[in-house]
Amino acid sequence: MNYSYRAHQRRRFAILAVVAVAVLVVAYLLLSGGDDDDDDGSGPVAAGVLSADELRERAGDVNFTVYWAGPRDDTRLEFERTDEGNVFVRYLPEEGDPADERSDSLTIGSYPVGDAVAGLKVVAKRPGAETYDLPGEPKAIVVSNENAPNSVYVALPDSAVQVEVYHPDPKRALETVLSGEVVPLS
Repeated sequence: MNYSYRAHQRRRFAILAVVAVAVLVVAYLLLSGGDDDDDDGSGPVAAGVLSADELRERAGDVNFTVYWAGPRDDTRLEFERTDEGNVFVRYLPEEGDPADERSDSLTIGSYPVGDAVAGLKVVAKRPGAETYDLPGEPKAIVVSNENAPNSVYVALPDSAVQVEVYHPDPKRALETVLSGEVVPLS
């Protein structure tokens, strides 16, 4: 009987020790969870209005090239990184609630996709698609579609990033791309 009591006590002690270690691990993870120093550029970042310098800093935290259309007068810049790893740079009006203005604003999306040109070649074969040549070298592929005219897609050869330029005015979306305004944010 004495042996059974000691075995029971040892099991109880082992269970308590495991629970204590688990509590310590959870506490450590909770307390260290706010440390951004180890950001690998792949997790979500909530949308926030930033200066151009802050935008460049955020883009530097991302592990792929982020694109934008340069600074623009009378706008606020917003940066967002989604759970999927996509990055959006939005040009919001100077006044108003950013959440209300997103669908009415120029937005540059940068999507890590592997082979961006191959992906756009597939999109270019869809009904209503039209392709364009972007001046300069290396030659980029540009695709728009009459079924979704507000978005124009761009990919450079050997790039792992596909770029979407959205504007509520379809002509402005295409002009923004074809004018060469969309460049890496650095």
